[in-house]
Amino acid sequence: SRVLYGDAQVATLLLATFSIGIGLGSLACAKLSGGKVEIGLMPIGALGISFFTWQLSNSVIPQSDELRTLVQMLSADGTWWAIFNMTMMAFSAGMFIVPLYAFVQIRSDDELRSRIFAVNNIINSAFMVTAGILAAGMIYTGYSVLQIFKVAAILNLLVTIYILSVVPEFFLRLVGWLLVHSMYRIKKQDLHHIPEDGPALLVCNHVSFIDPVIILAVGPRPIRFVMYYTFYDLPLANRLFRWLRSIPIAPKSESPERLTEAMDSIAEALDQGHLVCVFPEGGITRNGEISRFQPGIDQILKRNPVPVVPLAIRGLWGSWFSRHNGRAMSGWPRFMKMLSVVSGPAVPPDQANRLVMYEKVVALRGSEK
Repeated sequence: SRVLYGDAQVATLLLATFSIGIGLGSLACAKLSGGKVEIGLMPIGALGISFFTWQLSNSVIPQSDELRTLVQMLSADGTWWAIFNMTMMAFSAGMFIVPLYAFVQIRSDDELRSRIFAVNNIINSAFMVTAGILAAGMIYTGYSVLQIFKVAAILNLLVTIYILSVVPEFFLRLVGWLLVHSMYRIKKQDLHHIPEDGPALLVCNHVSFIDPVIILAVGPRPIRFVMYYTFYDLPLANRLFRWLRSIPIAPKSESPERLTEAMDSIAEALDQGHLVCVFPEGGITRNGEISRFQPGIDQILKRNPVPVVPLAIRGLWGSWFSRHNGRAMSGWPRFMKMLSVVSGPAVPPDQANRLVMYEKVVALRGSEK
């Protein structure tokens, strides 16, 4: 009534608008996630909350000596802009909360999940009460409701930046999701074979420089990638690879120490229950064919007997990131190219070796490069 100068019907409209916005945001999140928990959408929701809250704070509704009815409110200047921003703020909240709660649910142990959600509810309630007290104090000291919205937008943005710095996985999944879905049309086949929990070794053919991003974007959970140490040490890219928690590896002929460190890091990651992905060819293909696998797989399984999941990327040969023309990332990129990521059933560690996994990856890839 002090800002929009509306009666009870207007208040009901705003509540309904907010509820519908959250519902639409949740549905959009489910659609964009492609049947899995896509935490890369969380930053979009968080940034959207700040942006549209700020936009809402700039809404200008003409003053009125009397409270407006619903019809009068809808005909007033600036009303539809305010409703749009409120709807989009709620829409962003739906995109934020769905992957976040799903993330907590799938990452928590069964024995602790109920306690985690109980504590989370207590923390949420405490912050709601604190926010209410702070808002009341700000109004008492002369701040307007619209100014409080501005402060809330700024604080939410700062918290979002802090979260992304502490848990860079959110931002990296966002970058991977945007990059992959803007440049390619991806067909996912039998990816349910990738375990949602517990350690496993993923082996995949190496077609291009973007292979890890594609696998990360379609995978059900975080993946530790093993990569050639010279790329890992690149000055500008090193920080990104550290965020990804990639594992640099070197041939024994180039750096025995680096090889030992890599094997130790792989063993530690598997001991901790992570997924580790290797490209056993030892390099990106130069002719589109799958080269023989290096003995690193056997060494890893000897130390950590874990299930091995074969993966294959189809259709990426000839893309901008491949070496189809001799040099990758030259010329103009092709957008919306169709490619597939295929998974086969996990192979028990006592049946897996580099020869067996080579045959399985070749069979999964088929004739399509």
